[in-house]
Amino acid sequence: MNGNGSSPAGGPRAHLVVFALLEGGWYASMAAMFAGFPVLLVASLHLRWPPAVSVWAAAMMAMLLLSLRVRGREGAPGRLLGREEAPGLRALVDEARRVAGIGPVGEIRVTALPNVGVTRVFRGGILYCRPVKVLLVGLPCLRALTVPELASILVHEFAHFLGQDVHRGERLAVIDARVGNLQAAFERTGPLRWLSPVYLWARAYGAFFTVATARIRRRQEILADALAARACTAPVYGRALIKAAAVRRLFFRMAGRRLLAGIRKGEPPRNLFLETRDAIRGLHPDDRRRVMREVREAPEAALSTHPPLAERLERIGRLWVPRRRRREGRASALVPGLAALEEELTPAASRVVMAALVLRARRSGREPAAVIAGRERPDPDPGAGAAGAATLSLVPA
Repeated sequence: MNGNGSSPAGGPRAHLVVFALLEGGWYASMAAMFAGFPVLLVASLHLRWPPAVSVWAAAMMAMLLLSLRVRGREGAPGRLLGREEAPGLRALVDEARRVAGIGPVGEIRVTALPNVGVTRVFRGGILYCRPVKVLLVGLPCLRALTVPELASILVHEFAHFLGQDVHRGERLAVIDARVGNLQAAFERTGPLRWLSPVYLWARAYGAFFTVATARIRRRQEILADALAARACTAPVYGRALIKAAAVRRLFFRMAGRRLLAGIRKGEPPRNLFLETRDAIRGLHPDDRRRVMREVREAPEAALSTHPPLAERLERIGRLWVPRRRRREGRASALVPGLAALEEELTPAASRVVMAALVLRARRSGREPAAVIAGRERPDPDPGAGAAGAATLSLVPA
């Protein structure tokens, strides 16, 4: 890694204006309605207007009050890593955050999901509460990536702190929840909801909100990619992008097969992550090449928060990502007790994988019990529907 994060990942000024309009428009509209409906209710009672007006104003006030209910902030997911458990990983995190230009990362947590991400939690008491930066590292990624590749992904994630993306995302999440609450409250009234201008406004604002935030987040990802590619070199970061995408696609497929095989034998996997890594290594070279090619070509949904992988690689100038030439250390070596951590989180991972299998079976019109019992296959061949670049290995040799 080299250099220092000189430009935030937050996006151009136009996106900051859109963010201000989204937030300001929501709170201004809510303030106007919270002030207007009580006035309307009092006026209808004082001037003896038809009772229907008073009932309608009171009902609108009740709907607005229901929209304010937002679930309290939950703690960060995953298992907290102590300072002595992973000194190598903590040193890499410190180096990556200095390159990105952000302050110390307070917590490192390992999760059962094949993702790497960042969030914030708030620690403190009644009188004082401080935000703490949290890094979430998926155990499957530790098994798949090399140290330089993991470092490039960390710089990308820390760029979201640098550009205030995480902070704005928290505020947008509150608005999103309240818009959803308001629409859900009106849904209970059935067809009558279409007679309410508040419901029509909430639907229109919600649609604009979804499109606008998706575009902003895509731009944030592109800017974070640029910082990671500049700091860690485009070939390393491009390789990390492809391998991370491939692991996300393959993990649930291969882990599901290992889990079902163990259940049918009466011996659930003791270390689901290690067995899944071995299963991925055991893929036929042709399946592996097909997987990597499909990852590169996989499209993203219209309102996805991430651009397609091919577009991201093109923007950093690495449409063709070469196979690594020199020996690179495995990221798994940064956590000496990784196998014990994997065994500890295997029950949680098994529950998540089983839930994904049930959901996939229902979506495809199959009976989940038949899939678990082995009367139906959980999915097609190992390479189908997964993702990356023609000759790139999915896991470090």
